[in-house]
Amino acid sequence: MPDSKSQPGFTFSNEPPAAVRDYFTAKGLQPSFDWKEVWAQEHAFAFTVAKATELDVLTSIRDSLQQSLDKGGTFADWKKDLTPELQRLGWWGRDERTDPDTGEVREVQLGSPRRLRTIWRTNMRTARAAGQWERGQQSKTGLPYYLYRLGPSEVHRPHHVEKDGLILPVDDPFWNEWFPPNGWGCKCWLRQITESEARSLGYSGAPAPAVPDVPFKNDRTGETLAVPRGIDPGWASNPGKARGDNLAALLSRKLISSNPDLARAAAIDLARLPQFQRFVEEASAKGQRRKGADNPEPWSSTPWPIAIVPTSIQRIAGTKTGLVVVNEAAIGHATDQRNYTPRQWSRAQIMLERGEIWKMPGGELRVLAFIEGRTFMLPIKATVDKSVLRIRTMFETGLSRLAKTRREGELVQGADPKYRPGQK
Repeated sequence: MPDSKSQPGFTFSNEPPAAVRDYFTAKGLQPSFDWKEVWAQEHAFAFTVAKATELDVLTSIRDSLQQSLDKGGTFADWKKDLTPELQRLGWWGRDERTDPDTGEVREVQLGSPRRLRTIWRTNMRTARAAGQWERGQQSKTGLPYYLYRLGPSEVHRPHHVEKDGLILPVDDPFWNEWFPPNGWGCKCWLRQITESEARSLGYSGAPAPAVPDVPFKNDRTGETLAVPRGIDPGWASNPGKARGDNLAALLSRKLISSNPDLARAAAIDLARLPQFQRFVEEASAKGQRRKGADNPEPWSSTPWPIAIVPTSIQRIAGTKTGLVVVNEAAIGHATDQRNYTPRQWSRAQIMLERGEIWKMPGGELRVLAFIEGRTFMLPIKATVDKSVLRIRTMFETGLSRLAKTRREGELVQGADPKYRPGQK
């Protein structure tokens, strides 16, 4: 047997990357009777197993998957450990269950070896897809393209075969829907590649192929939804990117319901997250691409929570909450003047607390603050539904515009003397 000096000085872990674990850890519980009740992007922030309406059953399945994911366990070990627990809870075999929506008593399939395999594959593949998206965002400077590849299935979906070998930039909107897995049992995958490899494989910069939508009637909700041809209903999403969008929505709800002092501190921390940095960078990049474009990319409607205003300002603004958000459009429009950094955007809470705030005719509030040796203006206004305040843009301003704002507006908050606009 070799001595210790001949042993390698490193080991390989079975544990998944942190981004994979984080995706699964962040999921809340969403009991459901039918898989169509939790749709596409919702899966990025809700763990559900169809027919697992009992919370203890859902919790047991979720916790066991989390433990297996953390340890890098196998399906066989997970099934062996979980099966007796589900049998103890009465969630095994075929049994009668009442549909909570219709009241109809139906015989349904609960736990089974085949069912557990589907649950395992679905959750592990989407968690790993989310992790791949996170890593892709971090490494896209050196590896700017994704290459679509078929998996090891014996039979492939024709529309997936058509995508085999497709090369597109990491941030191409095509991946918002066509980020594998793209259906039940889909084993397609993406490989991140360099610029030179993309060119050697024939990439010419051609746009993504157009994929028509087909109608799908969701018999649980009554909605008729548009689903990209070739993707199974409920799978047209990017788990990692959807998690970021849903994360912003979830954080907004939590900030609104939190103690004001805690919410203020949390808002500052949220604006320092890597996810917010990517949010700003992607919005700025989209703003640059939209300049002069015949068919500009649509702005995402998902806003990011960035600040909390006190009750006095909330009352003046006429909003239902003190939450302040910023969306892609605001960041993209600000890019027209200067490409502001995530750090500058993250100062919104400080600007709101320490700057002057003026109420203008029409209801807009203008925040004036002296930050990093420069004077910034931050126009904000209540959304149409009066739920939150939205930052409209951000820009540096001169003394003439400061004077005009002060002349036409009504001062509702004085500035901290150390941050008074216009001081040298």
